[in-house]
Amino acid sequence: MSDSPIPSLAPMPAPLEVPPRPPADPAMARNLRLMPWWWVLRWTWFGEAIWVVYLLEERGLTIGQVFLFEASFSAVVIAAEIPTGVIADRFSRRLSLLLGTGATILAMFAFGLSTGPLLLLFAYLLFGLGEAFVSGADAAMLFDSLKRLGRDAEFPGHIGRYNALLTAAIALFTVAGAAMVQWTPLAAPILLSGLLSMPALFFAWRMSEPPPSEERAPFLETGRDALRFVASTPAIWSVVLLVAFATVAVATMAVAQQPVVLDYGVPLWTLGLFVGAQMALAAVGSWVAAPLGRVLGLRHVLWSMPLVSALALLAGASGVPWLFPLFILPAFGWNVLYVHVTDYVSRRAPERVRATAVSVGSMVASVTSVVAGLGLAWLADRAGLGAALTAAAFVLCVLTAFAYLVWWRAGDHRTEPPAGAPDGGAPVLTSTPVAAEPTIDERAG
Repeated sequence: MSDSPIPSLAPMPAPLEVPPRPPADPAMARNLRLMPWWWVLRWTWFGEAIWVVYLLEERGLTIGQVFLFEASFSAVVIAAEIPTGVIADRFSRRLSLLLGTGATILAMFAFGLSTGPLLLLFAYLLFGLGEAFVSGADAAMLFDSLKRLGRDAEFPGHIGRYNALLTAAIALFTVAGAAMVQWTPLAAPILLSGLLSMPALFFAWRMSEPPPSEERAPFLETGRDALRFVASTPAIWSVVLLVAFATVAVATMAVAQQPVVLDYGVPLWTLGLFVGAQMALAAVGSWVAAPLGRVLGLRHVLWSMPLVSALALLAGASGVPWLFPLFILPAFGWNVLYVHVTDYVSRRAPERVRATAVSVGSMVASVTSVVAGLGLAWLADRAGLGAALTAAAFVLCVLTAFAYLVWWRAGDHRTEPPAGAPDGGAPVLTSTPVAAEPTIDERAG
């Protein structure tokens, strides 16, 4: 024993090792400051409350023909989603955002100036291209910028808030656009939308491309690998289908909303209040998506949001005005679901196909919307809008149950990918065999 009066102290435990954060990247930090402005201004849309009425009254279409034009929009997105996603992955996410923003602005002007079906079809073509270029590239730009700053865990909160800001802004634009038509032609809010969306081009141009952390594959290989990633992973393609079915519900609600509200016997200018309420509900869904996911858990989000969205269509078929708040629930359900599915896919997709993988999900949603749009167009013109909404609700409920059971059986139920999986949980995508790593014993021998 020591003769010192001071008792010996036990050795201090070694401090816990904290993983180092990536060094601050001013360009990526600037992206995060610019993206909310671009996210909102890229779709400064004053026509949300009156675009269907504009097509019916000023362009002489029937409600079935509106569904057909919407199907043509989805057809363009189907054809362009994967090529535009590959452009974002192979060349530049920033370039995709610029092209998508420019195409959307031109589409607004063409839509508002259309005097015949050809120019209207051209507008829908541009709307589809704009959607395809932005889809996937926006989420990948945000995810990769956060990842370079060591903050990718914040992705659901960021994309939820950005979508909430966008939809809240559109709600205000919607009320203003509907009020405008008391003194202006129905085309005026649409043309104003194109003019006020133009600053979004500046914000997209000021962004910086996130530096890739892995070599980018050739054009065709990128598309093939993204398709294989989605198609070969049941946990991925099943959540893609869940979003697709919710997309059909919200798209059906959007087309049917204005005729449903006018059947209540309200003045035309009040459409802005009804549609503004729907957009406000969508903004709430985006804003609370991340905290709601923490409360409910991923499993409950994945079955409840698409199911509620499908059943809500029955409220539109009822013709009862006080059920209108239920009819617009797809706006809430889709925005909650989209945040969590995009996060789920982004965490598991390899970086070099991340934008394309998200775009594959949008393509599937568009394919589903085309099929549904054609069926609804036929049924609405023959049996009435109420019958079409009732049929859509029933079919979507059945399909949602199927997709959720597939996801449940796949076993990947956590937001984070399985520990130890390559590249954040993504399967290894390679066209050549990969040699197995030698074991410790083999290295020693």
